[in-house]
Amino acid sequence: GSPSANFFTFEANIIRSRLFHEFNANHSVNATIQYADYDKFYQNLYPIGSDLANNTFRLQGYNDRTDRENFIAQVNFLSNVKTWSFQHELLYGLEYGDQQTDNGRNNALFADSGTNSSNNILFTDPISIPGFSFPTTTRDRDSDATFLSAFLQDQITINQYLQLVGGVRIDRFDIDVVDQIEVADGAADGNSGFLGRTDTEVSPRVGLIVKPIADVSVYASYSQSFLPRSGDQFLTLTPTTESLQPEEFKNYEFGVKWDVTNSLAFTSSIFRLERDSGTTVDPNNPLNTILVSSETEGLELQLVGQLMPSWKINAGYSYLDGREDGRVVGGVSDNRTLREVPEHQFSVWNRYDVTSRLGLGLGVIHQSSQFASNGNTVELPSYTRVDAAGYYTLTNKIRLQVNVENLFDEDYFPNSHNDNNITTGEPLNARFAVLVDF
Repeated sequence: GSPSANFFTFEANIIRSRLFHEFNANHSVNATIQYADYDKFYQNLYPIGSDLANNTFRLQGYNDRTDRENFIAQVNFLSNVKTWSFQHELLYGLEYGDQQTDNGRNNALFADSGTNSSNNILFTDPISIPGFSFPTTTRDRDSDATFLSAFLQDQITINQYLQLVGGVRIDRFDIDVVDQIEVADGAADGNSGFLGRTDTEVSPRVGLIVKPIADVSVYASYSQSFLPRSGDQFLTLTPTTESLQPEEFKNYEFGVKWDVTNSLAFTSSIFRLERDSGTTVDPNNPLNTILVSSETEGLELQLVGQLMPSWKINAGYSYLDGREDGRVVGGVSDNRTLREVPEHQFSVWNRYDVTSRLGLGLGVIHQSSQFASNGNTVELPSYTRVDAAGYYTLTNKIRLQVNVENLFDEDYFPNSHNDNNITTGEPLNARFAVLVDF
């Protein structure tokens, strides 16, 4: 794309309050209330295809703005009660949220073609980009999403070796979307621009915890969850998605936790996640979204805690095998590997306190190759990135911190939108922070 034209700005104002009250030794309540507003803008020129034989490619572009406000309130009640010889740890409560979003997008207009797609551009370093502007509004939407949830969980201690966990959450989710472009266009095309949907879903979970010895826990769990068709940002509906039930997720997990010492814990788990009728970018046409079910199986290992009094570690490894489920081509099953699912991921972060005031951090992240889309034709290569940090306690109320990312300036590609619009990793960069307690 363009180093000067491709940029991103973000401003957030957040106020959060947490309240606690203890009625007695066995009953307590806590509540969290948050209000936030966000202003986000980004602009992107990206390749839409290449002709390697002629050493050319083409560009498209857009800019996107989002203004959002949300309010979230949650209250949790915790109770320890005993019935017969069983001990119950009860968690129950309510959650309410309201999110209002104003989103718009403008497409680029290239001077050489008079359209949103440039003419062929030669691969050069740097590339020579034709003139462009962003005059064409292609999205102008307002959405209002609200949800109200009630939840209950009971962790039952049968004896010192066995615990049962059961829970259920009920959500009512409402969204209304006004598509200003479709409103102006009229309802003759089947879309008046006024769209909405209400979903009421029940999400259960159940688990079993076995403690063969005091420092080891073995568990198995099953849970269900859902995602409304308005996506993870609760922003968009179309006449098609307005009529579709939410995506459903089922997760099966088995794991072990071992407290190696009082300050060091090792956890491991194997899991299977089933996603029913999920959405993804169509690899044959990035402007379209397709429905696809999938299954992801994996293994996760983690070591967290103190290896020595001055040495803290957080290390993790995951193995993932994600594939489509139910895709048939020519009467034959043809499930492809899921996009952006690296088979192997490893990370380790170390912090060593040199003195009571000075601490140093060093970490490594490795990720194996992954496909850019479900088309499985473009592969993002594996990469290894090294990060570092420094911490200094100036006073008992003021701390200084610096985080250096990509210490050796590795070129890498962490994720993608499709086979052409691929994100490059940030080069060597640093963040400085001052933390003040008052």
